[in-house]
Amino acid sequence: MSAFRAFMIYDYQRSFFLMFIRRGFQVSPKWNGCRKELENKLQEMVKEPKDNFEQPTDYGKFKCKYDKLNKCYFILLSSNEVREDYQNQVLSEIYELFQSMPNYQKIKKEDLEKKETETIEKLLEMKEQDYARKHGKVKAFEEPYEAKPDNMLQQQSQIQSQLKVGSQINSSSNQRAISQIQNGSVGYKQSSAFNSDKDLSADTLIKIFRCFMMWDYNRQFFFMFIRKGFPIDKTWSQERVKLEAEIKAKQLDPNDPKAKPKEPPEQFSYRGNFGQYRAKYDKKAKCYFILLTRFKIKEDPQIKLLEALYEEVQKVDKYISLKYDALEGKKKRELEKIIDEHEKELANQVSQRFIDTKLMESKLGFIHSPERVSNNNLSSKKSSIFISNQLQQQQQQQQSLINSAQSLQQPQISQQKQQKLQQQQQQKQQQEENFQKKEIQDGPSIDEKIDDTENIPYYQEEGELANRVYLYYTKPLQVSQYIKSGN
Repeated sequence: MSAFRAFMIYDYQRSFFLMFIRRGFQVSPKWNGCRKELENKLQEMVKEPKDNFEQPTDYGKFKCKYDKLNKCYFILLSSNEVREDYQNQVLSEIYELFQSMPNYQKIKKEDLEKKETETIEKLLEMKEQDYARKHGKVKAFEEPYEAKPDNMLQQQSQIQSQLKVGSQINSSSNQRAISQIQNGSVGYKQSSAFNSDKDLSADTLIKIFRCFMMWDYNRQFFFMFIRKGFPIDKTWSQERVKLEAEIKAKQLDPNDPKAKPKEPPEQFSYRGNFGQYRAKYDKKAKCYFILLTRFKIKEDPQIKLLEALYEEVQKVDKYISLKYDALEGKKKRELEKIIDEHEKELANQVSQRFIDTKLMESKLGFIHSPERVSNNNLSSKKSSIFISNQLQQQQQQQQSLINSAQSLQQPQISQQKQQKLQQQQQQKQQQEENFQKKEIQDGPSIDEKIDDTENIPYYQEEGELANRVYLYYTKPLQVSQYIKSGN
């Protein structure tokens, strides 16, 4: 079973695959990624579906035929060696088979598969044998390469070991914490991490620039969709609906809803659930260029990247008059390359800033997050004083017992020697108390210019290094403010 490898039906109304018949390969993360790419393509065309289109993959070629009445795509996956006219013939026969079935898209997925799977499988088997007789057999299908289980397990163990680094910082010395941070940072750069079908690998989750897309006011839809750092699911669909409403509202007059659409602003920003959106408007084309970035990234790198993407698209004359897939074919690769270059540049800056921050915290005696550092330092010193006082009391009690025993056994010891011994003990106790007071007072002076450190990340909870998500925070750490507040 190598010629025809899968058949699917995608329902736009319910936004999922209504039927899935697999032939000759196993479901794996590699296949899930392949199917996700197809689903992304289908979602991009939701406003203007094509009657027919194809998409090459590692598993072969997807041939897709659209049913306008029922808003469904019929999809056939075939070997690259199968002739195109024969693929179209097989897909058309399956299409006609379902057209004779009224309202097939309203049937439950389980019922439809139970009813029609056997019929489709027999048809594909018959067509495959017919193709072999007429045109010869195609090469046996080989699973596309993906990481071996042993390698994947090894990568998982590496990630799990790195996830423990953040919690170890609280119980380690300052110097050891710095070395772990540096090693952990390097480890995340070197490890490739395993990919799941939802595209939630470590490399993906730490993306700074998460998405780029364009909005056409004339055709009223998004296009040129470049996603990095999150899966396409129901949550994202809801997010995009909110963004679309925000963009449409830019043309409306809040005081007069019935007024003619006004000119949208040249630039605007919008805070969503996935991050910070920044948009630039092309008045001539009536099109918005939209960049989605993680929270708490400075404006300068966002503006710089958005401007670079804007200039790249402007190189295409009358780009807005082209069909969106034609424009994607011309510029999508170049835009992805520009995003990756800016991502790499900013990530290097952030990683170095993170290390510099930890070195500064080490000098100031901080090994916890800034919110907790004052409380943690005071509580630890108070506990050390309490323990020290208890030890002193025990020592004094033991010494008093020894003195009592000595006074009974050696009555000849003079009272003068006992007083001298007590004075020595008092002096020793006074020295220890002075040392403890000095230890509490010893620390960063609030008069020192220690707030001049630039772009020190701000953390909210433990384990930041492990997740590598909050490395991109750029809120300055006001050290003197923490010390003065006595938190």
